[in-house]
Amino acid sequence: MTPETVTLVLGLAGLLATLASSGMGLYFTARARRSPIRELLYARQLDLILRILRVVGRARLCATILVSDDETFKEQARDDMRIAVSRLSHLTNDAAALLPTDLFAEVRKLSDIAVDVVSKIEESEPTTSIRLEAQAAKTALMARALLGVDELSDESMKLISGKSPLLRLSAIELREFRRRR
Repeated sequence: MTPETVTLVLGLAGLLATLASSGMGLYFTARARRSPIRELLYARQLDLILRILRVVGRARLCATILVSDDETFKEQARDDMRIAVSRLSHLTNDAAALLPTDLFAEVRKLSDIAVDVVSKIEESEPTTSIRLEAQAAKTALMARALLGVDELSDESMKLISGKSPLLRLSAIELREFRRRR
């Protein structure tokens, strides 16, 4: 090879190496910028989901009281239910921006069912809280899947032991607890 060819090959190799390292630098810079945004989104989703589930829990309790025959706490439950449905409506608006489409759709259905239950109760129409309970359970399960609760719990349990103490405890029947009192 002539010295000019060697110089050309070394120059091209140097340019390619510089281009490759620049490309990798840009890639890792972009990834590093996305990571905090991803963590922030996850934190906001976690907070929103917890607030939604708390409000839904309150609404379920109030709905149960309102559809019962006992008149003792119905007026307080009616007021609390209105507040819970209003909060759920506001949280549903936040869910539109923060939650994945499938989970947002379920939160929206949950909000609509809660409004329907309140309107039927206000109009003294016969109703149950079964649809609200079922939709709340479905939404909670989807939220758990989004947050990765089971995967994170499995990883935590692997750190503690090889056999899952939770599985052993979940296998115990309730009558065993009653018997040991």
